Parts: sequence; structure tokens; C-alpha cells
Amino acid sequence: MTEFARLHRDLARDIVALALDTAMSEPESLGPARDFHAARSRRFVNGVALGLRARYANDPTVRVLSKHDEKHRHEFGMSELLYDIHVVQIDTVMSARQGKRLAYVTNAIWQVESEFSRSTREAIHDFNKLVAGAAEHKLFIGPTPQDIDAVLRVLAAPARHCTGTVTTVFVPAPADWGAPGTTRAHAWAFVDDGWEAAS
Repeated sequence: MTEFARLHRDLARDIVALALDTAMSEPESLGPARDFHAARSRRFVNGVALGLRARYANDPTVRVLSKHDEKHRHEFGMSELLYDIHVVQIDTVMSARQGKRLAYVTNAIWQVESEFSRSTREAIHDFNKLVAGAAEHKLFIGPTPQDIDAVLRVLAAPARHCTGTVTTVFVPAPADWGAPGTTRAHAWAFVDDGWEAAS
């Protein structure tokens, strides 16, 4: 499991880094700071979802669900299924009365939560969702803290109770974005009861 966790940590880091660079390079319209930062966050999360869609593009049974992508709304009645991004495998069954195909989840592959508040309380609220889920891979994305070790110690408590691989990636908060390529996504895998950084 250790090598498996490292592979998924590196995959998550690469997807997040590309999403960050892409979101940072898109043109922006000025407005109130809150709306401005929310738009940045939305572009970033959409980019992570896009990276996961590319990863599973050749599997017709996989759906990548996220709030701002309507592609699978007709199958599930919503765009977002429990998480900021949820990668699932599906199958269908015929409805009991009208003979319509109904999609259902057969396997949860990735659960992704992002929280750009610097509050560890808010991070724990989102991390709790990862603990409660059944995905093979869990990814938490948060803002790069001043004291990384202190925040990782807090996140280790719920990470111990997750099944599957658990990855945390820190990136600059939308309010702190600079030029694309000037910042990195820093990733850790939870391995052997502790966080292991990507090289």
C-alpha cells in the first residue's frame, strides 16, 4: 500500500499543480474581492476535475462529478455528489415502472475536498467527509499554511481513520496567487501513521 499511496500522491500533486497553473493563467475580471477569490477557487476546482476526467477518459463507466459541470446532471439529478469532486464508476438498472435507465454508483474512486480557509476547524469539517466516504483515494486540498507541520499534525488525526490512500496538497490560497509557475503544489501521502512529502 505504501508505494500505491506514493503513486497516487504524485498523481494528485501533478493534477493539482496543472490545475493551479491553468487557473492562474486565465484572464480575470475585477470585482469585489470575495467574488474575485471565489471565481479563482471555482476555476481551480474545475481544473482539478478536468485533470481527473483526463485520467479516466478511456473508461466509459467512470464519471467525474463536480459542482460546476452539468455533464452528468441527467444521470444523478445533480452535478455534485457529496464532495467537491467525486470520481465514481457507475452501472445502470432499469426503473421498476417506466423502463428508464437509472445510473447508480458501483465504486467510489476519488473523493476530493478543497477548503481555502486557513482555519484548521474548517479543514477538519471537510476532512470528516473524506473519513466518512468509501473511495479508494482521498484528496484534501488546502491553502499553504505558515506552519505546515502543525497543520499536518491536526489533519493526521482524521487521516488515521480513512480507508484507501490519503493525500493532502497545499497550494497558495486564491487571494495569494502570483504569476503562473511561480508557486508549487506541495503534496503529502499518509503512510505508516504519518505524512510523507513528495520529493
